Amino acid sequence: MSAHDKNIDLSEYMRQTEPQKNDKVKAWQAPAKSTEKSTEKSTEKILALMKRKPSITIREICAALPMSDKGVRKNISKLKEQGRLRRVGPDKGGSWQVTG
Repeated sequence: MSAHDKNIDLSEYMRQTEPQKNDKVKAWQAPAKSTEKSTEKSTEKILALMKRKPSITIREICAALPMSDKGVRKNISKLKEQGRLRRVGPDKGGSWQVTG
């Protein structure tokens, strides 16, 4: 139903149809299971690239996968926390070691 059909003013109609602060689901939120699956796929792809080329850079990973720098770094942090990945040597000239 539109504001015109109800004969109410537009500001009242907008106030009634706006999402409220207490709304639990936001339109931009992906379902938790979907997010988990895509993160899992991304981490597996990153690990595969690192196994193939241990000296790969984050920039090279970004070029190989449709991911941002921030997304790659976030996934790498998760992999390190899980004990599946570690960095050997310095940031420049070091390499990745896939551990699990």
